[in-house]
Amino acid sequence: MIQADVYNILSDNEEVKDIVSIRIYPSRLPQGTIVPAIVYTINNIEPIKSLNGESGLDYGLVKIICWAKNYTTVNLLASAVRSAFYES
Repeated sequence: MIQADVYNILSDNEEVKDIVSIRIYPSRLPQGTIVPAIVYTINNIEPIKSLNGESGLDYGLVKIICWAKNYTTVNLLASAVRSAFYES
């Protein structure tokens, strides 16, 4: 499932955890949440079809929003998020 994969990639990455701890949320940032934090949404999940029918793969548009109090921290977090997905 794409949602679980996105969460696991982010929460298992040491660089991301060093910045946000466990503050990784689906859909929206809960009111009163301490930042830095991450919010992710997944839209338009569709199965990928092959010539033989269902491939077992899905296509989805993943949006990740990094929240922080300052520009430096949000850029460090965004870089860590990108790295987490390149490493996976």
